[in-house]
This record gives sequence, structure tokens and C-alpha cells, in this order.
Amino acid sequence: MERKISFINENALISIRDKAELLDMMSQCEKDKKLYLSNLDLSEMDDCCSICFDGYKLENIVFSKFSPGIPDKRHLFSLSFVGAELNKVSFAQAFLQQCNFDTMDVKAHNLHYKKMHGEDLPEAKEKEKRSILNEVDFFFSDLEYCRYRGTKAEHIDFRYSHVCDCTMSEFDATYGDFYFCYFEGCTNFINSRFVYCSFTCSSFENDCIRMNNIVGGIAQENSQVYHDELIHNPVWLKYNPCHSFSSMNHEANEGRNDKSDAGIAGEAMHVYKQLSGLYAGKGLNRDSNRAYRKSKLCEIDYCKLQMKIAWKKREFKDFFAYQWSFIKAWGTRLLGFGYQWKATVVWFVIIVLGYGLYGMFRKGTNDDYNIIFHSLYNSMGPHDCFTDIVPLPWASFESILGILLIGFLGFIIANNIRNDS
Repeated sequence: MERKISFINENALISIRDKAELLDMMSQCEKDKKLYLSNLDLSEMDDCCSICFDGYKLENIVFSKFSPGIPDKRHLFSLSFVGAELNKVSFAQAFLQQCNFDTMDVKAHNLHYKKMHGEDLPEAKEKEKRSILNEVDFFFSDLEYCRYRGTKAEHIDFRYSHVCDCTMSEFDATYGDFYFCYFEGCTNFINSRFVYCSFTCSSFENDCIRMNNIVGGIAQENSQVYHDELIHNPVWLKYNPCHSFSSMNHEANEGRNDKSDAGIAGEAMHVYKQLSGLYAGKGLNRDSNRAYRKSKLCEIDYCKLQMKIAWKKREFKDFFAYQWSFIKAWGTRLLGFGYQWKATVVWFVIIVLGYGLYGMFRKGTNDDYNIIFHSLYNSMGPHDCFTDIVPLPWASFESILGILLIGFLGFIIANNIRNDS
């Protein structure tokens, strides 16, 4: 079977096998003051290490490609892309070691340059632009001590990759797929931002993405984006490591969009559940609560879609099962997901006012506001004066509900204090 390379126009490629030839091309680019390289296949170049592409624009270039017949990964050592723009570039099935994709921190460089040379950086260095990755493939690669600080990326493939001891702080990624990606060692995500990215089956050894890194949500929360940008992108090929293809969405492939949407919502629900457990295990209780909230909101959408499907098929047993899950999820939401104390207070106030207004109606007066206070007393325990106004069974229900809510509020407050959440 012919194997094509994601994002790459292979018909335009020129193969470069000699490193000296590439360096000559780069030397000419620097003489012409036009740092631009395109349509190059460097995957069979004899030595692809210690090359500086800082400030270059690289387009339609293959540094390595997925080669299922070869057990080893191509070693790419000490490549520098600081301030570079990479469009349609492949690093698939590579071992990238100490490669730098940073946006230059001019102040930091100036500080150390001044320490070494006693003067500021030349003015030209102040014009370093942001590193940009667009349609860049790191599929099935190992990355060790690589840097992506301040890098902006769009349509980026990290599926089945191992990212070890890498700097991904201030990394800004949109439409990224991190399926089965293993983040290990000291890899960090400080102030990074992931928009419409997929983290299904991702694993985090130490530091992990936090909820403030995915403020806009994961890709599965928008089925249209998930389909168009990650699954059915015409130039993004989704091989698996066994050099085959796996159907990532059977229902969409068969035109069953309702089931597809339900499956995507279910996947989002499970991702957030796993993140909630991960955060709890690391003591990140605020993030755990927020992830749990997101999982319940996704569960509501999932159950709603599954109820619709089951009703159409007249599968009433499944319909009522999903309906019960839907009700439970909504109940959790109405009670503030078990950690939002304001929701409990609101319900308590509603009960007190509701019973108070009912008591005023039964007494036939609209100006006896003391009935509200009698309702308040009754909500904290049986109150004889209130039972003279409201029939005993209904007054008892208020006491039961009020005591339960007070107990629940105490649990929430104690839990929040204990877990600093």
C-alpha cells in the first residue's frame, strides 16, 4: 500500500542526501537575505544534526517520515528553529533530541549576551519573530529535552509520541491531536493554551495540562470542529503505529451523524472524568472539581443524544436508562456539582421563601412578613407556630429538606476548606 505523508505535497519534493548541499543552500539564502527553504526531502540526508534554521520560513519539508518497515527512529539532534515559521513539515517517527522551537526571549538573551560581551545584543536580534508551526507532524516520535516556549501551533500531530523533559510553557496550540501521547519526566505546561485539541488516552507522568490550559474546552466538545479539523481534514492522514488505519468514528463514516455526535460527547465526558481523577491524585482539587463539572455537562449532552436515538429506534429500555442517567446528572448540576456552596444556599432560600409565600397565601394576608421568619425557623427544625399556618405534612417536608441542605452545605464548606478548593 502506498504511504503518503501528512500535510506534504510529495510531488514537489527534491531529495537532499548530502548535508553540505543543504548548508550551501542555506548560505546562499543568508547572502540573499531571504531565509526561505521549500520542497525538500531531508529524510535520507546523511547527517541531520546541529543545523540552525533560526528565523527561516520552511515550507513543505520532510525531516523524517513514517516508515513502518524500519524499527528505528531517525535521530535529529540539536536542530534550532528559534523564531522560524514551519508550514507543512514532517518529523514523523523521529527521535528529536535537544531541538529548539522556542520563540526567542529577547530580554533573557540580552541579559546573558551582556554578561558575556559587556554590551547589548545587536539591534537586528531585537526583531526576532514568534516561532510558528502550521501543519507539522510529530506522529510516533520521541522528543527529549526539546523546547516549545512561546511557540504558536495549528494543526499539529503528536499522536503516539513520547514527550520527555520538554518545555511546553506558553505553548499555544489550536487543532492538536495528542492521542496516546505520553508526557513524561519534567515536561511542563506553564501558561500554555490548547484550543480544540484532543487528549484522548493521553498520559501525564508528573506535570499535566490544567483546566486553565484548556479554557475553551477540548475538541470533542464541538462535534463540527472535531469532524472537520481533526478527523476529516483532507491532508491529515491518521496512521497507527502498526502501519494501518483505525476507524476513529465508525458512525460518521457510515453517515449516522446522530450516533457520531453521541459518541463524541461520550468521549469528552470520559476525558474529563479521567482528568478529574488525575487532578485529585495530584492534589489539584480545584482543577478536579472543574473537570468533574465539565464531565457532568458532557454527560447531560451525551444522555440527551442517546435518549433521542433510543426513542427513534423504539428501544424503550435504553431510553429510560439514559433518562435516569440524565436526571441524575441534572440533579448533580442543580446541587452545584457537590462543591459550589452558592447553589445550596440558593435552594435553601427558595424553599424558605416558597413556603413563606404559601403560608401568607393560606393566611390570606400579604403584609405579615413574620411568616417568612417562621418558615426560616421551620426549615431548620419543626416549628409549631408554622404548622398552625401550613398543614403538618408539607411543613415536615420543609424541615426535612432544610436540614438536608444545611448538612450538605456544611459538607461542601468543610470539604472546600480541607482541600483548598
